Amino acid sequence: NIDFNNTDSAELVLWGKTDIKKISLNTQALAYCFDTVSKSPIIYIPDGRKLTIKSNEKGKQNIYFDYVCDMKDMYGWGRSFYEEWIEIGYYTAWYPVIDNKTDFSAKLNITIDKPYKISGSGIISQKGDSWEMNQNWEGVFDIVIIASKDLKSEKLEVGNTTIEAIYTAFPQSDIDSVLVDFKYVLDFYSKLYGKPNEGDQYSKFVLNPLRGGGGYSRKNYISLKAQKYNAALGRGIAHEMAHFWWNKANSNTWHDWINEAFAEYSMMVYIKEKYGDEVFQSYVDAYRVNAANSCPIWGIDRATPEAYTALYEKGAIILYDLEQKVGTERFFEFARFMLAENVKTTDEFLTATQNSLGKDTRNWLENKLKAQNYE
Repeated sequence: NIDFNNTDSAELVLWGKTDIKKISLNTQALAYCFDTVSKSPIIYIPDGRKLTIKSNEKGKQNIYFDYVCDMKDMYGWGRSFYEEWIEIGYYTAWYPVIDNKTDFSAKLNITIDKPYKISGSGIISQKGDSWEMNQNWEGVFDIVIIASKDLKSEKLEVGNTTIEAIYTAFPQSDIDSVLVDFKYVLDFYSKLYGKPNEGDQYSKFVLNPLRGGGGYSRKNYISLKAQKYNAALGRGIAHEMAHFWWNKANSNTWHDWINEAFAEYSMMVYIKEKYGDEVFQSYVDAYRVNAANSCPIWGIDRATPEAYTALYEKGAIILYDLEQKVGTERFFEFARFMLAENVKTTDEFLTATQNSLGKDTRNWLENKLKAQNYE
């Protein structure tokens, strides 16, 4: 279902090695242009290509796509297509991706060669020789499919909360510890920011067995590269889970600092809660050193390598200094106010700051975001 927004075309992104058979509306073929030469319009999908669809109908339309993706040897950030581990989703653009991360629901019927098992970012059930995945909650912009011959699942159920771990080679003896940590972080953030959802809470996290680090967060879903239970995994869970709350800003722009700074600082606050103030202060000191000579956050190119230090570490230090300036209780009241106001841009962030903390604090924050050398 695509909203043409009273125009005669819609722009999407699709995996570059895709053979499109037909795109249609009400059985009538639509004209389209699939630019397989130009650079991807989304920095997180380097192998994606722009797909422009033409339609005489306006508003929301149900569009039918018939296509085949060649994903052999595909590997990269949050995506892989190897015999041992298949992971496809937004970063692959195996489905037509809309750049502004428009929310949608999804219901999939999936078939795969035996003895592969299927999981993913939705609720999974096996139907004979196929698998069904449902994502019918709000705030979804991704469809992640996981597949492996050795896929395992374990759940922790406490009250109306269900947490499911998906893994293959991860030590079985450590899975319970990871599930308990996940629940601990979820409860801790829920006290800081309020529950991420009303009613029953279902969350899933995937422990990707491939080497390397990093992870990503979606609605009720986290994927992390991890081979063992250690402090790095705990930090990864804490950062990515914070995105259950901090995910409103456009991640393709410099406004993504709001998402990443609050997620990183939430992780640091969790570290303080679990390991104490001394360990927390060691993070503050290290990040302050890194932030001292980093690029200004204001207007930074999100694709530049310097963006990580600026958006994550410098952003977290700005939030730490803000907490010191206004006090802990007032700081988290402000954070909850931002969430209630659905803040998505830096202008909205500064307006919320002025409304909640005053004009002087707003000006102070703007100067910090524009600062070249942070002190």
